[in-house]
Amino acid sequence: MSKAERLNERVSELLAAAVQRVLEAVRDTVREYEEKSAHTQRENERLRRRVHELQERLDRDTAVSHITAQLTVSSPPNSSVQKKPPCCRPEDMMPSRDKPCFKEEPPNEGQSALFPAEIKTETEQSDYPGAEEPVLEPVLQNNFFPCAHLQSQAHQNEADFPAVVPVPQQCNNADTLDTFVEHFPFEEDSWRQQTRDERHFCLLSGNVSKLERLNCRVMKLLTAAVQEVLEAVKETVSEYQEKTSRTQRENERLRLKLQDALKSLEKERE
Repeated sequence: MSKAERLNERVSELLAAAVQRVLEAVRDTVREYEEKSAHTQRENERLRRRVHELQERLDRDTAVSHITAQLTVSSPPNSSVQKKPPCCRPEDMMPSRDKPCFKEEPPNEGQSALFPAEIKTETEQSDYPGAEEPVLEPVLQNNFFPCAHLQSQAHQNEADFPAVVPVPQQCNNADTLDTFVEHFPFEEDSWRQQTRDERHFCLLSGNVSKLERLNCRVMKLLTAAVQEVLEAVKETVSEYQEKTSRTQRENERLRLKLQDALKSLEKERE
């Protein structure tokens, strides 16, 4: 095996090991971001379901309380309906055919002088159709509204009380997310400066050997390759950061909405 072949083999081994380390670092970083994003997404779904359930329960309690309040205000007291009028006597509540017939005795001469003939007795007044006092029958009022009316009142009451929409809170979790990223051990500025110095040295030296030119060429190619790899990793990490940050902001907004719904439900029950 010649020296060139041994050099190629050695360089290939080193490059393969470096690529393997880079891929492992990228894989670990992406896996951490995937787990973080999946966790925040599950929490988001749980908060959504909880807020939806509380909102439905709050709407039902609000509708029932308002319908009950309106029924209580609009219904008259039952004592005034069922109380007998004081002007009605038991004799007047009886039908005319059930009343006992009192036989009128002819007045004596002394009584005829005291009472004129124009004054009629109570029995004679009952013979006239309009003489009897009217019988007051208790009238029961319908205190129940139709179902359609109740539903319309419930919808109107729900419209009067709009749902409270909490203001989303701005949350920046960039510092928290950066802790999940293990930066690749590559100082971009120092590497660029070193490459620039070596390239400048290669250009300034009058006697440039083939080995030095090879070193400059290899360094340039490796720097470009590392730069491309870092840009690809940076784009992937940025996408996961944006997605996770957006989901966490939405979770904060849902938590605030959940707290407001719980407070409103407690007030309705009180």
